[in-house]
Amino acid sequence: EATDKLEKLLAEVRPKDRELFVRLWKTSGHLLLDVSREKFLLDSADDLSGSGKPFIDLMQYLARYGSMSAKMKSLAALEISFDKGDLKKAEEYLKKLKPMKGSGEEITRLEARLAFMRKDHKATLAKLFQLKKLQAHDVKMLGDSLGAAGDYSIALILYEKAVREI
Repeated sequence: EATDKLEKLLAEVRPKDRELFVRLWKTSGHLLLDVSREKFLLDSADDLSGSGKPFIDLMQYLARYGSMSAKMKSLAALEISFDKGDLKKAEEYLKKLKPMKGSGEEITRLEARLAFMRKDHKATLAKLFQLKKLQAHDVKMLGDSLGAAGDYSIALILYEKAVREI
């Protein structure tokens, strides 16, 4: 089958010449978007990272149709953008991932983190308030946003919730 040959070709090129791999992917990678090729797609995602639209399209596909592991990798790619402080790229990934189902709590958590990075502490608290269960790293954002937000009543409710859960 032609797509099997294409996958084999891309798998051979990928470790040898990343630039050529990305160029080939841009022209034909969409033909390989199939859940039966998930392992290859996940391996390819690492080499497509930083390529812009091809990477985002692949992450969006995996987030929508992939296994739970693939969906988490899509969210992890977004986390890396946050960690690098690349707000524009993080916003772009988040916008693409938002319509996906099955990861609402994580999306809300990432929205809180994005608001926090923008120093929009009221929005950070509002997003944290939507979470069913706070995690340890949420508490740091919560603590840092408490004084800056100015709305101590909501902040204290969240803080009490966090202390009880963690």
